[in-house]
Amino acid sequence: MAEAPARDRLLAPREVVPGRLAYADAPDAFAPVLASRVAYPTQAQANYAFQRSWASSEQSGGAPLALIGGDPKGSDREPVRVRLFACRPGALDDITGHIVPARGRVVHCATDFLDAQDRRLFRETVNFFYERGAWRMAQTAPPQAQAPWIAPESSPKDYFPWSPWGRRTTPY
Repeated sequence: MAEAPARDRLLAPREVVPGRLAYADAPDAFAPVLASRVAYPTQAQANYAFQRSWASSEQSGGAPLALIGGDPKGSDREPVRVRLFACRPGALDDITGHIVPARGRVVHCATDFLDAQDRRLFRETVNFFYERGAWRMAQTAPPQAQAPWIAPESSPKDYFPWSPWGRRTTPY
């Protein structure tokens, strides 16, 4: 695998239609982007950022930034490259789990982590930020609580369906 360059060019899609997925001319250039014409990492730049996270983690003696959460299936295979699925401006906040507008060039991307055979190991949201002339990956560890609408309370039963004013609905 080629070594990551020290600097990345800052590129942006030519046109993005709000609310619709937009693709680059070449499939390996940009991931699908949503609703904003800002700078995004290309597929190659995302892989360079992944390599930089490995290099910086080896120097510090820790795990790579994007892999602290690890493979949720507990696989013994290690990711060797990434593929961007979709990107959008802003950063995933670790405390709230919400996307927050960030100062500077920051995007969050749904990222597939691939093994040596290009099989997808897992998909996680990764923050990418442009700093010192290169894209870099930032650790994300959002809360893993179940969303409140997954198991909602049931609606109150209507005990008067026979009433002359018809079927009543709940006020909320």
